[in-house]
Amino acid sequence: MTLKEVGELTGIPYATLRKWSRSKGDYRKKLVKFLCESDRSQLIKYFGGKNETRQNDTGGV
Repeated sequence: MTLKEVGELTGIPYATLRKWSRSKGDYRKKLVKFLCESDRSQLIKYFGGKNETRQNDTGGV
């Protein structure tokens, strides 16, 4: 998957994923690699689709 696709599925901003992917010897780089190599259906299962409301989302309250 691309960084853009991962961002859409996880809700992590593209700019953040891009910065993390350029980290040197950092756990963030490994996390981005893991997310990109993960099965799309598993990411949807854990993070929900981009059109779904997250369970933790309280709407700013």
